[in-house]
Amino acid sequence: MRIEQQKVSIYGHRGAKKYAPENTIAAFQKALDVGADGFELDTMLSADGVPVVIHDRSLARTTNGIGFVDKKNVKELKLLDAGSWFSDTFHNERIPLLEEVLAQFGNQAQINIELKNFQNPFNQLPEKICIMIKKFDLSGSILFSSFIPFNLIRIRRIIPDAKVALLIEPDLLGRLLSLSFFRTLSPDFIHPHYSVCTEPFIASQHAMGRSVNTWTVNEIGMLKALISYGIDGIITDDPASAVSIRDKHI
Repeated sequence: MRIEQQKVSIYGHRGAKKYAPENTIAAFQKALDVGADGFELDTMLSADGVPVVIHDRSLARTTNGIGFVDKKNVKELKLLDAGSWFSDTFHNERIPLLEEVLAQFGNQAQINIELKNFQNPFNQLPEKICIMIKKFDLSGSILFSSFIPFNLIRIRRIIPDAKVALLIEPDLLGRLLSLSFFRTLSPDFIHPHYSVCTEPFIASQHAMGRSVNTWTVNEIGMLKALISYGIDGIITDDPASAVSIRDKHI
């Protein structure tokens, strides 16, 4: 049986995306500065096989570069400005390596690593992340998530007790994957879109022994509703507001 719910965990989406350029060291630090329990980040492999922290395969939206992450080596990626698009305050903020993020924050925050290898789902991203997690001795604290079930299977082959969470879209396939039949893919956690998270849905997941962390919740009314429904964790662009609301409900 599931134990009584603890305090709702607040995760900054891509750091504190509302206040700093997403998926940067500045954004992760900001999330912690405003009281978040941790943050979510996205990672994929560079052309030379290094896990880097960025959401889009294309460089155009969040850097001053062109082309694709997986076509550039780390040296090339590290030359790019990943902050000025957001604000001049963040001029020359760089694309972080996953290793840099783990070295700086691994022992002070809950980190949810989303694997973004849609372009090449059979590449070595899961294995390389697991090697890095073992290097920093973080196997028991990192939460891995993916829309690709095979990523989670591969992670648990290497780290059998890894915390893995299947990401669930608000569509028919997502709802099917959230059923108990597929629970072995994601036995202890599930990460559905907030529109799926009705009170009965959360209760059904809790009955299976799963914790429910939902994404991406920014509207005040929805934050309050989800907390009242018994949600376990909330991923949000605005962790400052979410922490304030959460703390008023404790």
